[in-house]
Amino acid sequence: MELSIIMLAYNQPSMELATTIQLLETTKDVSRELIIIVQDHENYSRENINAWATMEDVKVIGMDENVGIPRGWNAGVKEARGEYVCIANSDITLPRSWYERLRMTLNTKGMNVGVTGPTTSNAKNEQGQVRLEGDQTMITPEAVNELNELLWRTLTRRRPVQVKYVNGFFYLTTRAIIEEVGPFDEEYGLGYFEEYDWNKRLQEKGYVSAWSPWVFIHHMGSMTFKRMDEQGFDSAQLREDSGRKFLKKWNEMKG
Repeated sequence: MELSIIMLAYNQPSMELATTIQLLETTKDVSRELIIIVQDHENYSRENINAWATMEDVKVIGMDENVGIPRGWNAGVKEARGEYVCIANSDITLPRSWYERLRMTLNTKGMNVGVTGPTTSNAKNEQGQVRLEGDQTMITPEAVNELNELLWRTLTRRRPVQVKYVNGFFYLTTRAIIEEVGPFDEEYGLGYFEEYDWNKRLQEKGYVSAWSPWVFIHHMGSMTFKRMDEQGFDSAQLREDSGRKFLKKWNEMKG
């Protein structure tokens, strides 16, 4: 099998079903599987679970509770059979050619790329080059594909850009590299900073984290945490706590 895609699902069933369809449609010519990790499985949308059960190449893994991003990703990686592994947020809109063009970056000669991600509309690092106005949930696949093709035609040099980390909303790497670097650190609990941590460990193995500027994937931005905040959660506090864990871990490793 060529490609395993891992997506977490929690509290956005309509969006998660729409993203499932996009992920399958844009990789229909590839030998692939889509592994969906359903957090708090018993309380999740039966409609989605029933729909996924009818879809070819989709595997659903139910978790008893919201186990968090790193543990969810690790559960998906354990099931992955593909040579390449994509970790995808559910709050995205995809162009048709994302896989072929990101795979090209991973195979860049002379650069030892270990993970890559696209240009996007909501990221705090170099990848966040595009600002789209209005309701982020209403950006269509057609609009994303047009912007993706514009970048492809404009950025003809197509040399990946080395970055400190690839934003965790969308990764492409290989199963062999994940096995070499190790799993995502579950000490980060529900999330935040787990991708910073994994990128640093990747780089310690001699690999490069690379941005693919000529690929565009729309990221709506923290939709799951926003829904949790509406229900009384404090994602800002979670980010602060995870940041402290990250700094403590890496400062101690330096010492």
